[in-house]
Amino acid sequence: MFPFKKIGMLALIGVVACGGLSAGASSAQAPAKTKERLMGEVRTFAGSEEGLRSPQGAVALSDGTLIVSDTDNHVIKRIRNGETTILAGASLDFEKSENGLPQGAWRDGDGGTAFFHDPAGLAVDRAGNVYVADAGNHAIRRIGADGKVTTVAGSPELGYADGSAEEARFYYPTDVAVTRSGILYVADTLNHVIRRIGVTGKVTTIGSVPERAALWQDGVSVMAGGYANGGFGEAEFNEPSGLAIDDKGNLYVSDSGNNAIRYIDFEKKQVTTAAGLTPEEADLEEALYAKPGYTDGKADEAAFNSPRGLEWSDELGLVIADTGNNAIRLLKDGEVSTLAGASNGGGGNQDGIESEAFFQAPADVTELASGGLLIADAGNDSLREWESYRLPVGFRADSAVQLDWNGKLIGAEEAGLRIEKGTTWISADELGKLLGNEISAGESDGAGRVPLRSIAEAEGQNVRWLEADKLIVVREAGGPNAEMVSAAPAAERTLTIDSLTGVVTVTQGGFLKLDAYAGMKLGPGDRIETGDFSSAVLHAEDTGDFITIGEHSVMDVMNLHESDDARVTKLELITGNAFYDVTNLSDSKDRFEVKAGETINSVRGTHFVQSINPITGIFNQSVFSGVVTVKPKGQTNNDVHTVYPAQQISLDSSGEPGDPLVDYVDLNELILQADPEVIKKILINKQQIDKENEEQAGKLQEQLAGGQLILEGMLDVKTQAELEKYKQNVLNSLPGLLKDAVSQGLLTKEEALKFINEVNQSITGTDRKYDLSREVPPLDPTVGVDPAGQQKKKALEEKQRQLAEERKNKEKEKNEKLEQNNVSLIEQIRSSMEELNKTNQRLLDEKNKQALEKLLAQLTAMQRERFLSQSEQAKQEMKKREAERKQKLAAEEAKNNPPVSSYTPPPAPSPTVAVEYSDDFRADADAGSNHFVSYGFETTGISLDTEVKVGVTIKRNGATAEEVRVFREGEEDLAPTDDKYILAASEGNYRLSELTEKDSNPAAFYIIFPEAGEYEMTFELLKVTQGGLVSLGQGTRTITVAPVILTS
Repeated sequence: MFPFKKIGMLALIGVVACGGLSAGASSAQAPAKTKERLMGEVRTFAGSEEGLRSPQGAVALSDGTLIVSDTDNHVIKRIRNGETTILAGASLDFEKSENGLPQGAWRDGDGGTAFFHDPAGLAVDRAGNVYVADAGNHAIRRIGADGKVTTVAGSPELGYADGSAEEARFYYPTDVAVTRSGILYVADTLNHVIRRIGVTGKVTTIGSVPERAALWQDGVSVMAGGYANGGFGEAEFNEPSGLAIDDKGNLYVSDSGNNAIRYIDFEKKQVTTAAGLTPEEADLEEALYAKPGYTDGKADEAAFNSPRGLEWSDELGLVIADTGNNAIRLLKDGEVSTLAGASNGGGGNQDGIESEAFFQAPADVTELASGGLLIADAGNDSLREWESYRLPVGFRADSAVQLDWNGKLIGAEEAGLRIEKGTTWISADELGKLLGNEISAGESDGAGRVPLRSIAEAEGQNVRWLEADKLIVVREAGGPNAEMVSAAPAAERTLTIDSLTGVVTVTQGGFLKLDAYAGMKLGPGDRIETGDFSSAVLHAEDTGDFITIGEHSVMDVMNLHESDDARVTKLELITGNAFYDVTNLSDSKDRFEVKAGETINSVRGTHFVQSINPITGIFNQSVFSGVVTVKPKGQTNNDVHTVYPAQQISLDSSGEPGDPLVDYVDLNELILQADPEVIKKILINKQQIDKENEEQAGKLQEQLAGGQLILEGMLDVKTQAELEKYKQNVLNSLPGLLKDAVSQGLLTKEEALKFINEVNQSITGTDRKYDLSREVPPLDPTVGVDPAGQQKKKALEEKQRQLAEERKNKEKEKNEKLEQNNVSLIEQIRSSMEELNKTNQRLLDEKNKQALEKLLAQLTAMQRERFLSQSEQAKQEMKKREAERKQKLAAEEAKNNPPVSSYTPPPAPSPTVAVEYSDDFRADADAGSNHFVSYGFETTGISLDTEVKVGVTIKRNGATAEEVRVFREGEEDLAPTDDKYILAASEGNYRLSELTEKDSNPAAFYIIFPEAGEYEMTFELLKVTQGGLVSLGQGTRTITVAPVILTS
């Protein structure tokens, strides 16, 4: 039996009558405003399980083996019979960079000892040799059938030169294509030309190297690409990045920076525009890139957004990875259409049919032997497979209409199909079985039939009519993880770099990496990276969101658009740490998501920190206000984890399955992982964080007062006392973070005091102000945690601890093994990398100088004077940031390597006093009840024979608590002296030795709190001297007193 649920037919028929849903299969015959897409389905082929990181190229061998450029891992991988192995590349066995990512390098040799750097496009010849566009090494490499890696042409020194293989120079080549005769074509991306490598190894150029200087920022210019059609010596490109040879032996080129597809006709020796913007429409002027768009239709009307990988298919035509539009496009017979991807260019990660399938920056595409396509979905670190729709098994063309229901062929008679007046009717009973729902016939056609399309589409099915086959095709429209992506056009938004320190670089849509600057705008497809002692603050001006990125961090801007009055922000933290200050979205259609590690984090409000440990790969997220919903990769929208203020979630970001650990915020761990600038940003936002937490606490209080148990996500609070404890944890999180940051040396006391004064000016409540001298209780680890889950929590803690330890040991052993077995190789690679970096930086400086000269030559005298003034300002700003970075570096080195001096005996330690509390002395109480108070003093540097008394001060909500009753068992109430209760022995004084045991202290007492509220009890150890009582030290404890709840 099917699980049935009733569907009311009256409402559905009303929708059809009003034109709200499409009316029948035969209506698909009418011309549509938007051409229907070629039918097919996208499935994930490989991804995190294979450890892929931003794959930029893929190629299929004749035996079905797949070769993939695992770009950010700097290796080439092979997938055969479902097993993934490394074909060539040693970076994963080499030490990692400071940001925790594998390092690229250059070396020929056996597959296991060769190195690549940002390998991108791939090609394979008839002999099975694999060619690699080794972008970061500015060379073309070959992996032979014997597994050996050699350099075909180029050198790790960037440049531009034709000639022999040894003489030739490239600048970040990103794709390669090979003809049947063995000629190679190369997309020499940052030289903005196409190169030809003949069978003898001689390198020549197709196109003219542009001599155009573009304005990067006020006072800063760069050499940029151009745009011109014509002969081989006059055509210009702008960051060409994809190549495909068609059935005529001619070459298609993805001219990414011009958002166009170009065509090289070798017989005519001409370069033309095949689709996209023309040179006149691109109108580059001083801009780096042409304006992007997303339009299907005639080739000369179509629009693209940074198209990259290409593949020629005899059946499909030219297949285009339209990276910036997150789509796979087709160019055939002068028409451009979209094969798969969201209709408005929105990105995501979802399998499905046509527009239900979502990609994130697809970089390459290759045809499989089956006729399907393999897509390198770089932004999702995965490979996706597109397969064309196939007629169902057993299908034969018939005069009668037939139904393909998700692969099941059903005849017209069996389904009760009938077409009348443009509407396809189906038996209500049969449709109910197919949907798993009970369909009520209601106002049907009188024969128990109901309209097929309207009900099927309302139930999440896609309906298509194949006229030639007289077949109605019904398929699942969206997968279990369906994301809401509007079909409405999306307006692009931007993030502004509000401020930055140190060395920060940006790759803005294309391949050119340049210095970031304050005021710079970032959009979808951009990447920002920070160096050591460097940080950046991003600002979304339309929403008021701020993102602070710490040192050694990499962040990608995935989506920034506005559609249907909803502003969508999607970012990815590749590595490092960041603090997010996000506008509260509880009552908004806006969406803010961050992909980090193997999680998707949806934010409803507002202050949280993320970090990825560069060694262990453990992802941590700490929430200080608002709510963050965390969905580990591979889980459904119904299987998520909601994290509240003063809580953190941590899990393995390597893609290995496992439950996340949700716990209270570990302030010490956060300080170890986060950048000082990130910690400062958290602390500076205290007023806003406190305000939001007060509002949320009020909502929780209302729920509790209304009789609702608060058991939302990972927060377990069932009583008023538990809520008060949780509120105290939230209240103590920022002061605790401040004190720990200072005590651990992350912030100096002077740094802390500087912004404390600024923050405290805007805070009215004295108890809410920062105070370094105030004792802050540690966060209670039991607060808000389901007691029944404690055992599982401990098991997860131990599992993550072991995982982290294993990863650390593995990394240590790997490095030790490298040092022992490959000392000469490692030293050689390190040395060559240092020299290459210096050489390439010098060559880049020369290019920048050339760009400056060319731009100045284009300006009038007045413009030139203004530009030079701005240029000087930009140079001074860079010098200032570099000086600050070096100053921080020197301070860090001084802290880690203090000067060695002759030995001097340490001074005698100052006396210390700490207060310990008995387990019977609880931190919560009920108003009007007796509360037992027992404690002990732990001291150093004080004689146990010292005569002492105890002073107790009690405050409520910051003011002296005058109505409390303090008494000892069997005695009268004690009266305070100057707001302080003095406890002494009946004989006069105590010996210190009598007050050290917290569970058997003669100075214990009882207290009655008459009213609910927050009480602070300060216990002071007083030394008895001839001159009076002298304070030796004290400790303060907060007691949360709940009101008396009257019951009838």
